[in-house]
Amino acid sequence: MALGDYAVGDGADDKNRARFALTQRLATSVQRVRMHGSAAIDLAWLAAGQVDAIVMLANKPWDTAAGVIIAREAGAVLVDQDGTPHHTGSSATIAANPALLPAILALVAGEPVPAS
Repeated sequence: MALGDYAVGDGADDKNRARFALTQRLATSVQRVRMHGSAAIDLAWLAAGQVDAIVMLANKPWDTAAGVIIAREAGAVLVDQDGTPHHTGSSATIAANPALLPAILALVAGEPVPAS
């Protein structure tokens, strides 16, 4: 599991509350949480099968555009935080294979993970 980095600068404390809570949920639910600090690396590693899912709670299209294409071509499903299809205006990038995505979305939302 790859997790996007934490916020810095003005308003970081408020933004990071959700990130810290998500990190805690992931740490008790997945085998390992990695934070590479690069959307491109996270998405490329997802496409290559080096990580099973990624969650970035904030992103810019110039950070994700190429990686989104690569991950989609490899079979990953990419969505925004609300589960709608990912696009250049998305506020978050959440991606995994179709079978794993519902569990990742539940973890992001703080809901019980659906049985598989």
